[in-house]
Amino acid sequence: MKKIKIKIPDGLLEGKICLAEFIHPEQQEIAIVLVGDNMDENKLKTHASHIIRVCFFLLVDGEYHYVKELESFSFNDFRTAQALLLSLPSMSAFDLMIYQNGIGLSQSNMLQ
Repeated sequence: MKKIKIKIPDGLLEGKICLAEFIHPEQQEIAIVLVGDNMDENKLKTHASHIIRVCFFLLVDGEYHYVKELESFSFNDFRTAQALLLSLPSMSAFDLMIYQNGIGLSQSNMLQ
């Protein structure tokens, strides 16, 4: 498999880390990068919220370059933040809309 190069601008990380990188399976020129705090459960317990930023990159001359931030998600607990990280690559558009409106994937969140 060919090694990919994602060029992350200096200011994009600013105290954050790259949590995950996804290349679109059908449109290889598109990449999504998730940026946020280290997903350490103990650290998340000491902070009121955790933000994951979803960033859009395009392939230009063999490197993926930052285009824009698509969305940011704020979480109050580790399990919900981790669920987004694990499910985003296979998430349906419907599930993504639910997350974008702050509901989450579990039905119990909607009843609260």
